[in-house]
Amino acid sequence: MNHKCYRHQKQDQENNKELTLKNQLARESKDDQILISAIWDNYSKLSWSKRSLALNGILHYSCFPQLSYLSDSLIELTKVDFITILPSEICYKILNYLDATSLCHVSQVCKSWKEMGDSDVIWKRMCSQHIDKKCSKCGWGLPLMSTMKRKEIPCESSMPDPKRQKTCSPSKPSESTKCIQIEPLQHIPPVPVKIETKPWKQIYAERSVVARNWRKPKCSTRKLLGHVDGVMGLYFDQARGLLISASFDHTLRAWDINTGICVGILKGHTKCVRGVQFDESKIISCSMDKTIRIWHPKTFECVRTIEGHTAGVVSIHYIDKILASGAKDGIIRVWDLAKGCSFSLVGQVLLNYRHQDWVNKVKILPGKKELLSCSDDNNMILWDIDSKTPIRTFSGHVGPVQTFALMQPQHGLNAHIRRVVTGSLDNTIKIWDFHTGKLISTLFGHTEGVWGIDADAIRIVSGSQDQTVKIWDIETGQCTYTFTPKNGSVTSILLSDTKLITGDESGAVIVRDFLHTQ
Repeated sequence: MNHKCYRHQKQDQENNKELTLKNQLARESKDDQILISAIWDNYSKLSWSKRSLALNGILHYSCFPQLSYLSDSLIELTKVDFITILPSEICYKILNYLDATSLCHVSQVCKSWKEMGDSDVIWKRMCSQHIDKKCSKCGWGLPLMSTMKRKEIPCESSMPDPKRQKTCSPSKPSESTKCIQIEPLQHIPPVPVKIETKPWKQIYAERSVVARNWRKPKCSTRKLLGHVDGVMGLYFDQARGLLISASFDHTLRAWDINTGICVGILKGHTKCVRGVQFDESKIISCSMDKTIRIWHPKTFECVRTIEGHTAGVVSIHYIDKILASGAKDGIIRVWDLAKGCSFSLVGQVLLNYRHQDWVNKVKILPGKKELLSCSDDNNMILWDIDSKTPIRTFSGHVGPVQTFALMQPQHGLNAHIRRVVTGSLDNTIKIWDFHTGKLISTLFGHTEGVWGIDADAIRIVSGSQDQTVKIWDIETGQCTYTFTPKNGSVTSILLSDTKLITGDESGAVIVRDFLHTQ
């Protein structure tokens, strides 16, 4: 026959079974050889429908020993390697229904199955289903690590500072509208960063290990020592392995996160450094000396000093050339580093539409149209940058709001902000609806003020004056684990996919690594 089914096409390639049959036939008598060969030959010439009729007759004349033999033989003969015979698109569709464990079993069957089971097409789908969110099917969530895309995690926070002196009254609103000229920021060539790609299966495997370690939790701990006073802020670039800490000792320190070695000390501020942020081309810091400084990312030398605030600068955040800064007099300034000028966000003090106390954190939101800030006046405010006016106020804390974190997928398909979490000196953590300002829930557990908060799509982490670090489930709001480092109040905290980094009032920076646990 010209047309051959999948099974006989495969036999033409292997030809092992046919050779076995010929050897068995050769051991029979000549008459039996002729008879059996005739049966095979005549059967092969029949059409598909006639073959069924012939088989029915053979089964009818067969006794139990023959039927038992057929039953045992058919189990093996009817197995079909669909990975080999089906188009790859259909195979991928079938394998998409398997979980990670089953896919690993697929890869152990044979070479062709391993090639299909290890395919980036399959494992990329698995990663997109689990990474940076909890899977709706299995309930697992995997971290978004730097092997997928470089991720920078900012953290600016406050510390319980007995030396900190409040101003009697905030700056006048009329002063906030002045445009303060600064020298335009010159372009500093970015430092090239080579990011290696990995197979998606390896990426998934690494994240699975980290996810299990977070749930236990299981981690290695490294203490970075060098500051002689409390750590006020942290900023971390996971892809480059660079961490910069800001301290009450007037300095910033740059650390190689992989070795724990201090690779640079940034000196220039004359009072405590409150916030820091950096990228490949610049490092920006703020200080209670009323200045903002820009540093070279390789030499760690100060290349620009920005002046304009009339009070100590408590917090900063920038996107591209737009920089926001918050001061202890309640004033928030927005700086255009390209044009070399700034303006202040104004509002009505009596209506709580402008901060009346220290602005502990500012953050420019994606799109550079809105800004979020929190203050010692117990409020958090969402601002419209273009109109320089507040959009809504988040009120509910009964103590100074020290920090906040946006609860959103950083690189997910749905990266819209839905909730924001705040930490306050009233010992509580509150979760808010970002779009309405409505309070969703309050998390209790800390026995003293909360100074640091960070969050991703899976968990919330918090540091407190009670000297503890807590991990919270983002969906249930339950505390899943508490670290008790006992180094003093935890004054700053940041969360990456594989690390939990904290700074405390003793000047120590503690790095907990959930990937390399040994």
